[in-house]
Amino acid sequence: MPINLSIIGAGGHAKVVVDSLEYSAEDFQIDVFEEGSEAQGMLLGGYSVNPLRDWGDINEYFHVAIGLNNARARISKNAIKHNNKPFTILHNLAIVSESASLQGGVFVAANSIIAPEVVIETGCIINHAAVIDHDCVIGEYSHIAPSATLGGGVNVGQQCLIGAGAVVLPGVSIGNFAVIGAGSIVTKDIPKNGKFAGNPARKI
Repeated sequence: MPINLSIIGAGGHAKVVVDSLEYSAEDFQIDVFEEGSEAQGMLLGGYSVNPLRDWGDINEYFHVAIGLNNARARISKNAIKHNNKPFTILHNLAIVSESASLQGGVFVAANSIIAPEVVIETGCIINHAAVIDHDCVIGEYSHIAPSATLGGGVNVGQQCLIGAGAVVLPGVSIGNFAVIGAGSIVTKDIPKNGKFAGNPARKI
């Protein structure tokens, strides 16, 4: 019996998400939705894109495939409020420890590694080849970009962006809504709303 799944989003990240489902052992019946009337007539990976007009239009299970953290959070919370259920998608080339805990609506891309005792909260993106070492906690609706590495025991707040190729050293805490630039090396705790980049990462 196929899983009826609504994908919300029709941009670049949605292409990655829909493509990952093609490699899944699960059988999906996929409907794609996008906010705005301009969605009418679009195609995403061979699927017609429908305008998102009413929460009753989407399936019981949904996944928000939008890279922007605040948009992903807003749409997900609205869908949950209307009793829809966020669905977690793992690419079959990702490595996820059995002791890791992934909440609803998480996306884990190909070649990512999620180590033991990691907690990833609702709606996070763990992008291609990211490494999340043991005992990390990733707050809801955060985005760990491609090839970023978090050392053991890192704590990332909600709606953070850890840029592509960034490295966060073990035990560091990243405050809510912080942004870490691509290729940065984070050696110290980052405050809420902080924007840091460089090696070592400095406030920008």
